[in-house]
Amino acid sequence: MTENTSQLSSIRQQSRVEASSSASPTWWVVFLNEAHGLWVGGKAPILILLFSIVLGFQSFVTAYNVELSLMPPKEMVYETLKTAISVGLFIGMIIGADMLSGDRERGTLESLLLTPTRRRQMVVGKFLAALTPWPAALVLSIPYMAVLAQGDEVLAPAVLWGALLGTILTIAYTGTGMFVSFWANSNRTSYLVSLGIFVLILVPAQLPGRAQTGAAGQFLQQLNPLAAQNHFLSKILVNNRTFEEFGSWLWSPIVFAVLMLILLLVYAAPGLRIEGGKARLFPWKSGRLTSVLVLVTTGLILVLSTFVASAQENPSQIEQPANPETPLGISIDMAYQTVKTGDPIFFDTVVTNLQGETAPPTIVAMNIINLDQEGDVVDPEDWSPERTQYIDQLSPGDSSTLSWRVNAILDGDYIVYMVAMPEPASRDDTSQAVASSGIHLTVMPFTRLNPRGIVPLVIGAPLVLGLGTLASFVIRRRETQGVGSNTGPLRLSFVVIGVVLGLAALAIVAVASQSDGTSPVSEPALAAEATSATESSQASSTASESVLLEIDTSTDATDFSYVQEALEAPAGSTITLTFNNRTDPDDEVGHNWVLVVPGQEESVIANAIAAGDNKDWLDVNDPGIITHTRLIEGDESDSVTFDAPAPGTYTYLCTFPEHYEGGMRGTLTIK
Repeated sequence: MTENTSQLSSIRQQSRVEASSSASPTWWVVFLNEAHGLWVGGKAPILILLFSIVLGFQSFVTAYNVELSLMPPKEMVYETLKTAISVGLFIGMIIGADMLSGDRERGTLESLLLTPTRRRQMVVGKFLAALTPWPAALVLSIPYMAVLAQGDEVLAPAVLWGALLGTILTIAYTGTGMFVSFWANSNRTSYLVSLGIFVLILVPAQLPGRAQTGAAGQFLQQLNPLAAQNHFLSKILVNNRTFEEFGSWLWSPIVFAVLMLILLLVYAAPGLRIEGGKARLFPWKSGRLTSVLVLVTTGLILVLSTFVASAQENPSQIEQPANPETPLGISIDMAYQTVKTGDPIFFDTVVTNLQGETAPPTIVAMNIINLDQEGDVVDPEDWSPERTQYIDQLSPGDSSTLSWRVNAILDGDYIVYMVAMPEPASRDDTSQAVASSGIHLTVMPFTRLNPRGIVPLVIGAPLVLGLGTLASFVIRRRETQGVGSNTGPLRLSFVVIGVVLGLAALAIVAVASQSDGTSPVSEPALAAEATSATESSQASSTASESVLLEIDTSTDATDFSYVQEALEAPAGSTITLTFNNRTDPDDEVGHNWVLVVPGQEESVIANAIAAGDNKDWLDVNDPGIITHTRLIEGDESDSVTFDAPAPGTYTYLCTFPEHYEGGMRGTLTIK
């Protein structure tokens, strides 16, 4: 009580000075006194200490757990930032909930109201003081994110967006806590209602993925300020999306913050009084009325959430009419790729109009399938900044090339394929989708981070903050005894500088330890690397080997076939293939030999037909072609030299019209 009385005396004195000379605004005086009481022997150091323990525990588990430590750095930073903001919001709401009702319980609000300070300036000063823990929490979380980022460029945007969105929501949550505190006569009621509101906002943000899809699900998530913020951060930080795409998700946090500022500073602040709330409009007690409103609102939200989840789990089934065939061809310039989590993959697709009339506008969509039936379902929007692209009308034989990017988010085996869907002619029509071959995408886990790098922060940060908290309570006790906070060996300024320097030193050590090197990856990853090294060694040992192959056509001009229907060559070799057309020159039958990427046979044939006679029935720029000879007539030969592709079985064929369909094909096996 003595310490509160001394603070009130200080406010009275400075208020009189302001009234006479307008030296300092009263809200600033209130802010300084409230912030001092909050940080020197108050709640703030204890809550920040608990914040560091929570953040350290999460970071430690992420670093030492084999599966979690193989997460991409972007996802680690996002999860850490999400936790930092959530805990920071909880701290802001708890402190806000105590600002007014706590003074009522302690009997200090009456004395404060007797000073010549306007009610709104009192509330503004207290509100600003309640916001001060958030900057400290944000700064404290940066070293943890820096270690988990492992040098990734995600750190800077994470800090920037975290500071902006965290500040917006902290204003909203702290304002909510103070608004509840304005109506409550006791801290117990204020804390209980504030906690209920916090849970009310938090629970819908944790709904399963299916409940967050569809128009109703997305609207519910956009309406929830915390869920909307998390969705925006995940898209920007993890999925490399742009603000232009997802900026609309920020309207609910902004509206929430503005609404609470209006309610607190415009509506409630002028009516601040000793008892909770304003003059009663109803005979109900304000605490009971608030509790009822919270319970009713919670019930409505939970019912709505259940309804949305149920609706998403049980979509209505619509019988589709039979689809007519669509004369479109779609090819893709990649068959397989091995990358690490977080790496981008770039490829092109070619859509060709194979019919004799103009094709309608076409939509090309990307799809990604997880080959592990026990794995998570892939949302293509999380893996690519552009899932669909649109093509205008294509003239007969014309093609359109589209470029794509895929970000490898999670490790595992996946198939990436494209679907081309022509627009229906009318409401009563439909169209047939055409699918490309797939890209077999093998995503290896990111190298495990060095868990030793996080240990200094996990242990040291709570220790430094604990010592600072203890020192703040000692200083607070000295102040109540009439000793200044900046006198003697233990000074407040020394404590602040010491805590800042200690945390800075820990951050430097943690980041430096992380950059010293990474710890070994998991055993499966080591095995994979060893296998890869062995294969590379074997390939290099045979790289100098030259292989001569020869292939002939049938002498019968009506027999579309190769004499050698199967060829073999070792991996890493240099292959020289000689192709002989054994037909009679008078028959004027042309043939070629084309080696094709697995799964691209139909696409290569379609593109060859589109190329036409002027280009010898071959699109030499077709990404599905590995190598090829010229189109030659009877008794002619042609040779081609190329490096053996990766081990596997490849199809070779003739692209002259109707020859492939007639059976002119074979296989080249690389062992």
